[in-house]
Amino acid sequence: MGLFNMFGRRNNDKDNTNNDIDKIEVYRNIVKLIDTNGVVSERLNKCFDDPKAYFNEYRDNYDDRCMEEDEDNDTIIWIGMVDAFQDNDLLVEMDWKVERDDFVYCIKGILGDKSLPIEETWFDEEEEFTQWATILNEKWAASGYVLADMDIDSDSYCVFISDMETYEKLVTEARKAGQRIDLAQNM
Repeated sequence: MGLFNMFGRRNNDKDNTNNDIDKIEVYRNIVKLIDTNGVVSERLNKCFDDPKAYFNEYRDNYDDRCMEEDEDNDTIIWIGMVDAFQDNDLLVEMDWKVERDDFVYCIKGILGDKSLPIEETWFDEEEEFTQWATILNEKWAASGYVLADMDIDSDSYCVFISDMETYEKLVTEARKAGQRIDLAQNM
Protein backbone atom coordinates (compact mmCIF):
# COMPACT_ATOMS: atom_id res chain seq x y z
CA MET A 1 0.00 0.00 0.00
CA GLY A 2 1.37 3.39 -0.96
CA LEU A 3 1.85 6.14 1.58
CA PHE A 4 -1.20 8.07 0.43
CA ASN A 5 -3.34 4.93 0.35
CA MET A 6 -2.52 4.35 4.02
CA PHE A 7 -4.37 7.59 4.84
CA GLY A 8 -7.35 6.82 2.65
CA ARG A 9 -6.28 8.89 -0.34
CA ARG A 10 -5.86 7.60 -3.81
CA ASN A 11 -2.31 7.16 -5.05
CA ASN A 12 -2.20 9.03 -8.36
CA ASP A 13 1.43 8.32 -9.29
CA LYS A 14 0.45 5.75 -11.90
CA ASP A 15 -2.39 7.94 -13.22
CA ASN A 16 -0.06 10.94 -13.51
CA THR A 17 2.52 8.85 -15.33
CA ASN A 18 -0.11 7.67 -17.83
CA ASN A 19 -1.35 11.23 -18.22
CA ASP A 20 2.21 12.42 -18.94
CA ILE A 21 2.71 9.60 -21.44
CA ASP A 22 -0.58 10.46 -23.14
CA LYS A 23 0.34 14.14 -23.28
CA ILE A 24 3.78 13.36 -24.71
CA GLU A 25 2.05 11.34 -27.44
CA VAL A 26 -0.10 14.38 -28.23
CA TYR A 27 3.03 16.55 -28.49
CA ARG A 28 4.59 13.95 -30.79
CA ASN A 29 1.45 14.11 -32.98
CA ILE A 30 1.75 17.89 -33.21
CA VAL A 31 5.39 17.58 -34.25
CA LYS A 32 4.50 15.06 -36.97
CA LEU A 33 1.75 17.32 -38.30
CA ILE A 34 3.95 20.43 -38.48
CA ASP A 35 7.26 18.77 -39.34
CA THR A 36 6.24 16.47 -42.18
CA ASN A 37 9.89 15.89 -43.18
CA GLY A 38 11.00 14.82 -39.69
CA VAL A 39 13.78 17.38 -39.33
CA VAL A 40 13.10 18.13 -35.65
CA SER A 41 11.93 14.75 -34.38
CA GLU A 42 15.31 13.59 -33.05
CA ARG A 43 15.89 16.88 -31.25
CA LEU A 44 12.41 16.93 -29.74
CA ASN A 45 12.53 13.27 -28.70
CA LYS A 46 15.23 14.39 -26.25
CA CYS A 47 12.84 17.03 -24.97
CA PHE A 48 9.97 14.56 -24.59
CA ASP A 49 12.16 11.98 -22.86
CA ASP A 50 13.72 14.36 -20.33
CA PRO A 51 12.45 17.96 -20.40
CA LYS A 52 14.81 19.15 -17.64
CA ALA A 53 17.91 17.77 -19.40
CA TYR A 54 16.66 19.32 -22.64
CA PHE A 55 16.21 22.64 -20.84
CA ASN A 56 19.86 22.50 -19.75
CA GLU A 57 21.05 21.54 -23.23
CA TYR A 58 19.17 24.49 -24.77
CA ARG A 59 19.50 26.79 -21.77
CA ASP A 60 20.43 29.81 -23.92
CA ASN A 61 17.10 29.60 -25.76
CA TYR A 62 15.19 29.44 -22.48
CA ASP A 63 17.34 32.19 -20.93
CA ASP A 64 16.43 34.42 -23.90
CA ARG A 65 12.81 33.94 -22.83
CA CYS A 66 13.61 34.61 -19.16
CA MET A 67 12.61 31.08 -18.22
CA GLU A 68 13.99 29.29 -15.17
CA GLU A 69 14.88 25.63 -14.82
CA ASP A 70 12.00 25.07 -12.40
CA GLU A 71 9.49 25.75 -15.19
CA ASP A 72 6.88 23.00 -15.58
CA ASN A 73 7.55 20.28 -18.15
CA ASP A 74 4.62 21.29 -20.38
CA THR A 75 6.02 24.79 -20.81
CA ILE A 76 9.55 23.49 -21.41
CA ILE A 77 8.22 21.12 -24.07
CA TRP A 78 5.92 23.65 -25.78
CA ILE A 79 8.64 26.31 -25.95
CA GLY A 80 11.15 23.65 -27.02
CA MET A 81 8.85 22.75 -29.90
CA VAL A 82 8.48 26.39 -30.95
CA ASP A 83 12.24 26.91 -30.89
CA ALA A 84 12.96 23.68 -32.80
CA PHE A 85 10.40 24.58 -35.46
CA GLN A 86 11.85 28.07 -35.72
CA ASP A 87 15.44 26.83 -35.95
CA ASN A 88 14.35 24.74 -38.95
CA ASP A 89 12.30 27.43 -40.76
CA LEU A 90 8.98 25.73 -40.04
CA LEU A 91 7.81 28.61 -37.85
CA VAL A 92 8.78 32.22 -37.32
CA GLU A 93 8.35 34.30 -34.20
CA MET A 94 7.46 37.96 -34.69
CA ASP A 95 6.98 40.79 -32.26
CA TRP A 96 3.41 42.10 -31.95
CA LYS A 97 4.51 45.41 -33.44
CA VAL A 98 6.26 43.93 -36.46
CA GLU A 99 6.44 46.24 -39.46
CA ARG A 100 4.87 45.33 -42.79
CA ASP A 101 8.11 44.66 -44.69
CA ASP A 102 9.43 42.46 -41.87
CA PHE A 103 6.10 40.61 -41.74
CA VAL A 104 6.31 39.82 -45.47
CA TYR A 105 9.99 38.85 -45.21
CA CYS A 106 9.30 36.51 -42.27
CA ILE A 107 6.37 34.80 -44.01
CA LYS A 108 8.45 34.27 -47.14
CA GLY A 109 11.07 32.61 -44.92
CA ILE A 110 8.65 29.87 -43.83
CA LEU A 111 6.96 29.23 -47.18
CA GLY A 112 9.33 26.37 -47.91
CA ASP A 113 8.21 24.49 -51.01
CA LYS A 114 4.67 25.87 -50.85
CA SER A 115 3.91 28.02 -53.88
CA LEU A 116 1.70 30.45 -52.00
CA PRO A 117 1.65 34.07 -53.13
CA ILE A 118 2.45 36.98 -50.86
CA GLU A 119 2.90 40.58 -51.90
CA GLU A 120 3.75 43.53 -49.73
CA THR A 121 1.18 45.65 -51.58
CA TRP A 122 -1.64 43.54 -50.09
CA PHE A 123 -0.99 45.04 -46.67
CA ASP A 124 -1.57 48.59 -45.49
CA GLU A 125 1.54 49.85 -43.73
CA GLU A 126 -0.65 51.56 -41.10
CA GLU A 127 -2.37 48.32 -40.08
CA GLU A 128 -0.94 45.63 -37.83
CA PHE A 129 -0.20 41.93 -37.63
CA THR A 130 -3.73 40.62 -37.03
CA GLN A 131 -5.10 42.58 -39.98
CA TRP A 132 -2.29 41.35 -42.23
CA ALA A 133 -2.83 37.76 -41.07
CA THR A 134 -6.53 38.06 -41.90
CA ILE A 135 -5.73 39.33 -45.40
CA LEU A 136 -3.19 36.57 -45.93
CA ASN A 137 -5.62 33.87 -44.82
CA GLU A 138 -8.28 35.28 -47.15
CA LYS A 139 -5.80 35.26 -50.06
CA TRP A 140 -4.68 31.69 -49.30
CA ALA A 141 -8.16 30.27 -48.65
CA ALA A 142 -8.60 29.06 -52.23
CA SER A 143 -5.29 27.18 -51.97
CA GLY A 144 -6.42 25.50 -48.76
CA TYR A 145 -3.65 26.95 -46.56
CA VAL A 146 -3.70 29.08 -43.44
CA LEU A 147 -1.30 31.11 -41.35
CA ALA A 148 -1.60 29.61 -37.86
CA ASP A 149 -0.01 30.42 -34.51
CA MET A 150 1.29 28.45 -31.54
CA ASP A 151 0.28 30.44 -28.47
CA ILE A 152 3.17 30.89 -26.03
CA ASP A 153 1.36 33.32 -23.74
CA SER A 154 3.47 36.30 -24.75
CA ASP A 155 3.17 39.40 -26.90
CA SER A 156 4.82 37.72 -29.86
CA TYR A 157 3.36 35.62 -32.65
CA CYS A 158 4.77 32.16 -33.42
CA VAL A 159 3.37 31.55 -36.88
CA PHE A 160 3.54 28.65 -39.28
CA ILE A 161 1.81 27.65 -42.50
CA SER A 162 -0.49 24.65 -42.62
CA ASP A 163 -3.05 23.16 -44.93
CA MET A 164 -6.56 23.50 -43.51
CA GLU A 165 -7.10 19.80 -42.75
CA THR A 166 -3.85 19.60 -40.79
CA TYR A 167 -4.60 22.87 -39.03
CA GLU A 168 -7.89 21.48 -37.72
CA LYS A 169 -6.08 18.40 -36.37
CA LEU A 170 -3.48 20.63 -34.75
CA VAL A 171 -6.13 22.67 -32.96
CA THR A 172 -7.63 19.48 -31.52
CA GLU A 173 -4.26 18.02 -30.51
CA ALA A 174 -3.15 21.27 -28.86
CA ARG A 175 -6.35 21.35 -26.79
CA LYS A 176 -5.67 17.80 -25.60
CA ALA A 177 -2.30 19.00 -24.30
CA GLY A 178 -3.79 22.09 -22.66
CA GLN A 179 -2.15 24.32 -25.27
CA ARG A 180 -3.51 26.59 -28.01
CA ILE A 181 -3.06 26.69 -31.76
CA ASP A 182 -5.32 29.07 -33.67
CA LEU A 183 -5.45 31.16 -36.80
CA ALA A 184 -2.82 33.89 -36.53
CA GLN A 185 -5.38 36.70 -36.64
CA ASN A 186 -7.15 35.28 -33.57
CA MET A 187 -4.14 35.58 -31.30
